[in-house]
Amino acid sequence: MDWTTYAVGNLAGNSDVLAQNAEALLLSGKPALALPLWQQSEVSTASRKAAGILCQLASGEDVRPVETGEEEVSREFIRWYQRILQYGRTDVAVSLNQAMSKLEIALPTAGRVLRTAMAEADQQ
Repeated sequence: MDWTTYAVGNLAGNSDVLAQNAEALLLSGKPALALPLWQQSEVSTASRKAAGILCQLASGEDVRPVETGEEEVSREFIRWYQRILQYGRTDVAVSLNQAMSKLEIALPTAGRVLRTAMAEADQQ
């Protein structure tokens, strides 16, 4: 995280550097700090959109429904969610789980997948 923060200071306009710093912050459990960097990143890939939505939800913000490419953004959201868990960021995962109704509005596909996974986990 330190080197990406330093890089942003020297290459503030570089979308890839912003995304790398945002990723480091997100995986360190700081979604509120990562969110503005995802928003500043000019490159709008499904993965970056999903990460931005994840940060919004984890920070308690409202999100707009994704109208174009919802299924692809949902797949990327699930990948980010899995990475959050792999990095042991259960605090972020809990925030996301608490925002499930907002997720289901923004990314219905991701919402269904996560709700199903949580139901299966509860049964075990």
